[in-house]
Amino acid sequence: MDIESGDFAASAAVAALTKGLAGAHADRQRSVLEAAAALLGAANLHAAQLAAANHALLVLADVWRESDNSLRIAIYKVFKLVSASLAAPRNNISGIIKRIKVVLISNDPIARALTLRLYGLLAHTIHDNIDVHHSIIESLESTDPLEYNAAIFATDRSAKTSMFLMEIVQKISRISTKQGPATSTNLIRILSHVHRNLLASQEARALCLRLINHNPPIETKLVIFRSLTILALHVPFQIPMQIQFLSSYLIPESSELIILSCLDNLNSIAESASHHFKSPDLKRFSAVITNQHFSTALKTTKAIRLLQTLCKSSRFAELLFTPATDTFISPVHIFNSIVKADNGALVASKFFKLSLEFSPDERRKAEALERIYEMLLARRDCKNHDVAIVTQEISVLLHCFIIIACTGSVDERLGDRILFLLESQRFVPFIIKEMSFLCKELMKNRLKFFGRRFAERVLSLSAIDCKSKLQLLKQCLRFPSDVSFDQEVLAHPGFQVLLESNWDVYQVAQSAMIGGHVELANILFEQCQQSTQSEPTQQWLQVLHSITLAECELKTWNRHQQHGMESKFQEAVSCHYHKAQLLLTGLTPERRFCQYWISLRIMYLRAMSGQSSVLFRPLMQQVITQATKLKKMFPDMDGQSRMVIGDFIETCTSIMESGIDNNGGDVVMTTITDDVGKEDSVAGGGISFMFPSYFFVTKRICLIDAKISPAIPEDCEIVAERTDGARIVFTVEGDLVVDAAFKERLSMHYHQVSLTIHPQTYWNGSTTSTESSLVSSFKSRIKDGYFETKCSIGYTEVEAARWNLLSGIKEGSCNEVAGKYVLLISNQLVDAAGEIWDVGPVTSVVLTIV
Repeated sequence: MDIESGDFAASAAVAALTKGLAGAHADRQRSVLEAAAALLGAANLHAAQLAAANHALLVLADVWRESDNSLRIAIYKVFKLVSASLAAPRNNISGIIKRIKVVLISNDPIARALTLRLYGLLAHTIHDNIDVHHSIIESLESTDPLEYNAAIFATDRSAKTSMFLMEIVQKISRISTKQGPATSTNLIRILSHVHRNLLASQEARALCLRLINHNPPIETKLVIFRSLTILALHVPFQIPMQIQFLSSYLIPESSELIILSCLDNLNSIAESASHHFKSPDLKRFSAVITNQHFSTALKTTKAIRLLQTLCKSSRFAELLFTPATDTFISPVHIFNSIVKADNGALVASKFFKLSLEFSPDERRKAEALERIYEMLLARRDCKNHDVAIVTQEISVLLHCFIIIACTGSVDERLGDRILFLLESQRFVPFIIKEMSFLCKELMKNRLKFFGRRFAERVLSLSAIDCKSKLQLLKQCLRFPSDVSFDQEVLAHPGFQVLLESNWDVYQVAQSAMIGGHVELANILFEQCQQSTQSEPTQQWLQVLHSITLAECELKTWNRHQQHGMESKFQEAVSCHYHKAQLLLTGLTPERRFCQYWISLRIMYLRAMSGQSSVLFRPLMQQVITQATKLKKMFPDMDGQSRMVIGDFIETCTSIMESGIDNNGGDVVMTTITDDVGKEDSVAGGGISFMFPSYFFVTKRICLIDAKISPAIPEDCEIVAERTDGARIVFTVEGDLVVDAAFKERLSMHYHQVSLTIHPQTYWNGSTTSTESSLVSSFKSRIKDGYFETKCSIGYTEVEAARWNLLSGIKEGSCNEVAGKYVLLISNQLVDAAGEIWDVGPVTSVVLTIV
């Protein structure tokens, strides 16, 4: 849509709004208000459209002043939708306020309440309007519940941006003087937001402490504790005082709710400002665990969680886990919390693990494991107890057992112990549930003895049903092993009995491929293709079959120590990997990670085929660079996939430094080098490289839907005249689609756009930006999953000349700045730790300078 037609549409929308609001039909008014919301919410309005939008706002304000409450509610919803995009310099906020403020002197409490709530929505645009703030503050003494609650809402919103914070605190202080201990908790919560003014924050803290001294109800005390903590986190010099204040309540005389609240608030401080804590504070927290006079399960759990947070700092870990210190916590007290087998046992076991990691003690670890194992066995045949309680205890104890067993060096008897528990039907569902966690912990220790032994026993156990066996076998196959393991599984008489459907076959093949059992996976994927499937499914199975077939041939070549890697590369990679790469391009949804991973494998094999060439080191360096980028592109990638890619990078680095692997052939994509692995490698058994489990993910947990405004079609061309001050200005806006569980695990704070420039003459078609050609980057905070990042790039003579130098072109080789360039617009995310993720998409634009 061009500018003139957009201006006409905006003017038509305002005319329809004015006419529609004058009508009496409710449905017509509702549809008009929806149209107004769409008009006001549009971004990047031209001058005429912005004027029309401002006129629409004034029309709504006029109607607010003269209409009834039902229409005010509808208008309030419109303002609620567009309030975030309103700004005082851009919109006529003063005109809106002038029209609606007369409603506050009406006799209708509902109208006054709606107006106060509208003030709350517009608080960020009227932070310096003293008349409005006076009206809001005075309404805090209203006797009407609706108006009072609306005043609380408006004051709370205003406190985050207002220039009159001291007036807010003084008003709350006068009200609390009248109400005494019965002061509303909603008023107290407002005090946590007055941190923008130093004097107001000090007055707010003093007011909260005065209220505490009046002995208010316990619910009010809890609100005061939390408000003071939030206030202190924004005013750093108050943090030591808040720590001392909260710690003073950790005494036996305090009620349990008070102690639990103080521990929670101290944990919040420890997460963001642990350096403010001191050694005497640790003694107070430890007393909650060790003092039997007031120690309860819930208090102990909260205290352990607080100490666990503080132990992220090596200074506090040394104080807590070194026996010579006076703050040392005896493992006996922690283990007593584990054996209670309640929910607090999980927290205690993680803290016990931290102590073992900081100060390894195999004897203490063995004793703890033996005692927990005995407790599990005691519950195996227990019949006279509540089934629900026993079930919970088994689940908790088994998880604690795995946490401690996988700390440090892992005893090979672990698999035998779990297999012994499997002989009891009562333990089967819990072990299946914990197998995923167990495999993840064992993979960190690079252990593969567990998978083979466990799989052999699982297939032979008669006490387990087929479905449970299948679940356990899939987890076992994710561990790497030598090539003979594949043949043993296929030859076992109980294996084919487990595969009741094609879906079972596919899942086992997927697990086998992840663990590097490519021969087993290849046979099973071929078996899947023999049944009737949909065309996309058949295509995906062909991709997997081609990959495993290529790996089988490379594995066979390695086993027989054949020479002539280059010819084998042509046969295995050109015929199979390129076929898989071609099949992937036609699949929906797009499998970006699969495409990158296959390209990485091809690049690696191409580099290995030329080890004697002078290009070997540059090619291998390119492989390492691309693998590092791949690791940074998918923030929702699981731990196993990160481990595999990390091991691959380490292996490539080692190969590049040595020039050739020990066997004189292809080097495996893993760093598992235990004794068994070494024997297999020398004997020609060989361990195939493991595949990332993220290879099979089709629905990403974290992705962004970004669009450029004004719209820039893919591969379009912008013709720009080189003049002083000339710039391209655009906005990247969109949504961050994140799974709820992932949002808790890794918080994304910012959306970032990186702009890179390449002269088209030297453009190689890559869609990944390089550091040498980076021009600039822009970022904006993500709010409720939405982002709007404004970008600009100058193309004056000076800046364009700088592009040539940044892009690696020698100075003086380009006499003219004018020419064709490729502008790459790359989307990235920045998490809470400041780490940047290249999530894409990347848009390329041809820029012509004339």
